[in-house]
Amino acid sequence: LLPLWPRAGQPARRVLVQGRRHSRQPDWLHPGLVLHDEGGWTPGAQAVLRDAAPLPLR
Repeated sequence: LLPLWPRAGQPARRVLVQGRRHSRQPDWLHPGLVLHDEGGWTPGAQAVLRDAAPLPLR
């Protein structure tokens, strides 16, 4: 589970879910990604969207 927050301090409006069929692994909640700050896209979001950086998943 990877929550995506529109801004820091606001509730997540989207959650990315990755899973495997018939897996017995426990659910894992990742730290998440804040998308916007006062200047626009956060550096982490911009890296994923523009530079094809991997999402912060395990």
